[in-house]
This record gives sequence, C-alpha cells and structure tokens, in this order.
Amino acid sequence: GCSMLEMCFGMLCGIPETCTPGVLIKCGDDVIIFDTNDCDWSRAGFTALAHRSTKEVAFTHGVFCLENGPNGELTEKPRCRRFTHKPSLERLRAYGALYNDEREAYTDSTFFFDMRTASALLEWFDSVGRTLSCEVDAYG
Repeated sequence: GCSMLEMCFGMLCGIPETCTPGVLIKCGDDVIIFDTNDCDWSRAGFTALAHRSTKEVAFTHGVFCLENGPNGELTEKPRCRRFTHKPSLERLRAYGALYNDEREAYTDSTFFFDMRTASALLEWFDSVGRTLSCEVDAYG
C-alpha cells in the first residue's frame, strides 16, 4: 500500500518537466485527481489549483473568488480576482465566491510559484528583519 501523499506525488511527478524552476506546495491530506498536462506551470508568478468544496468546508479553508465569463458562468480556466482565508458566509456572498445555489465554493489545494516570486518573498522577509509576528502558511 501507499499513503495519500505518495499517491499525490505519483500524480504530480510529471510537473517538473513542464514548469519553470520554482516551488510547489501540495496539501497532503487530500487527493484531487486532475490531468497535470491541463495546467500551465510555466507562467510567471503564482499558479494555484482550486477544487469545489461545500461552503461548510470553505469556512475553514482558503477560497478563490473567480472571474466569471461573459454569461456569468465560470470559464474553463478562470483567473482569480481575489483570495480570502477562512471566510464567513457573509464574506463569501459579498465577494461573489459561492456557486451552485450558494452550496459550493472553490478552495485551495496546490500552489506553484516561480523563482522570481520566491526571491521577492525572501527579499520581503529580509526587509522585515527576518522576524514575523504572525503565522504564515499555505494551509493554516
């Protein structure tokens, strides 16, 4: 047998062939099945994957507020217009982050950022004296 994390690694092992140098952060407590070839890992900045979750799950996760297409529907690869973390129902509504009759939202799963972005984050960390007064993480 293998763990969920090992299954995720198996699915993600083709990404290094298609991405620019950078940092990949993958949540280890879920298995989201997708075709890694459908994702553009070569874009500058952040690339984030989201998956549909119930609004109850969204209350305890990061939520992507996605751009809608011209008819108000989500496009195949929507861009994120805003990100919110552990939002209330009121915030989900205000940010237009609920779908399917307000039953679902798109929550965080996998992140990739290029080396330029990684360098910018390290420069920022240096600029604040390498000390933080808050927790910084992708899933907390």
